[in-house]
Amino acid sequence: MARPKKKAFGERGSWFATVDGERLPCVHFHWIKGLHHCDPGYIDGVAPWPKFVDAIRQMRKVIVTKDKPIREQDGKSGLQFERIGYIAVFSVDNIQTDEEGLKFELKDRLYDLQG
Repeated sequence: MARPKKKAFGERGSWFATVDGERLPCVHFHWIKGLHHCDPGYIDGVAPWPKFVDAIRQMRKVIVTKDKPIREQDGKSGLQFERIGYIAVFSVDNIQTDEEGLKFELKDRLYDLQG
């Protein structure tokens, strides 16, 4: 049975997008291996990370995005991203932050996104 498809609306530079009136945090597919996400760009206490991580912890949902990685000299991960689309909304669990980055497990694929 096909999952329902919904539309996400984001803004350039925002780490969030809106689906059905709900503003959700967006994560890059690039940092996902299997069902495990680890973004090494996480820096404790540096904006916008605290607000972003708090939203993931409270909502326990994320939007996984399609992105074009671009090399960046100054960033912790060495990459920045240009969003080119949205894949799906997932529920998440086991949310952790440490020196390795922002980590969590993707649990259920709640719905697919158009574009």
